[in-house]
Amino acid sequence: MSELTPEKTLDARGMKCPMPVVKTSQEMKSISVGGILEVLATDPGSMADIQAWTKSSGNKLLWKISATARRVRPSGGRTFDEAPEIV
Repeated sequence: MSELTPEKTLDARGMKCPMPVVKTSQEMKSISVGGILEVLATDPGSMADIQAWTKSSGNKLLWKISATARRVRPSGGRTFDEAPEIV
């Protein structure tokens, strides 16, 4: 396994607060020491909640990506969120 390859992925998309952080806490119990849990979440408060949880639990947040950086309209298409931004 690569150094930054997630051991497990938690799909919390569509879950509302506080469920993404609750599920993250539960899933971390099944991750080996030094392992990585990837969390996919759409709730706007998830980033701040998970950051706060990592600090209080002693876990480390390796990276976060926001997928609502800007609105894009492809030629002739509908407007949708795109352009992930590494923050």
